[in-house]
Amino acid sequence: MKKHFIDIKNFKKKQIDEIINLAKKIKKNPKKFSSICKNYTLGMIFEKQSLRTRLSFNVGMQKLGGNV
Repeated sequence: MKKHFIDIKNFKKKQIDEIINLAKKIKKNPKKFSSICKNYTLGMIFEKQSLRTRLSFNVGMQKLGGNV
């Protein structure tokens, strides 16, 4: 079952370490993960306007093959 990352307090240290290790693998070999988010859509809600953050998430999701 997929777990949504809403609050870091909901995760154990081991789970956070696994997320970071996966991020390192993706950064090392992005082409291998270019369709990992295919058929997924990322919805974003920000309390305050943040163009840089929004664009970063946008680009990241698209590089993983998903939609925003």
